[in-house]
Amino acid sequence: MDCSSEKAVKRALYELAALGVLSVTWLLYTGKLERNELLAGIPAVILAALAAEIVRGEEHPRFLPNAKMWLPVWRVPAGILRDGLLISWKLLAAASALRKPAGKFLAMRFNAGGADSRSAARQTLAVEFSTMPPNSIVVGIDRRRNLLLFHQLVGDNMPRTAYLLRGNQDR
Repeated sequence: MDCSSEKAVKRALYELAALGVLSVTWLLYTGKLERNELLAGIPAVILAALAAEIVRGEEHPRFLPNAKMWLPVWRVPAGILRDGLLISWKLLAAASALRKPAGKFLAMRFNAGGADSRSAARQTLAVEFSTMPPNSIVVGIDRRRNLLLFHQLVGDNMPRTAYLLRGNQDR
């Protein structure tokens, strides 16, 4: 059997296994086997297996962080506590003055890198670590202009964890 035939057989077996697992999951959720449920469930299971295969077949950048990228994680719990208190205080002050707090969209320099696994890891960790504290949410990374775009409810400080993960700005 040549390499392409062997791959095709493996993919077919994978599809059958996925179809079986999804079918069993569907039966566990519905708890019964009726004609109407089969008419709706079988096409849904086939579509789900097909979608899983399409996603599996795509080339995704691997997530490969180095140890240095994990260093800012210790700042996340403190950021959650600090931002929670800051937002609570500002919301109480705004409520007592009958005005709503004004949030802002901000951008910071962030070397997005390429499509390699290290850049993907750095981008992912910067987004996750910066979005966990409640004061800021990362909207996206502009790879063309090397900017991290985020929204803050209160203040105008850039997320410290994203700052630490921003990479070499000389590129």
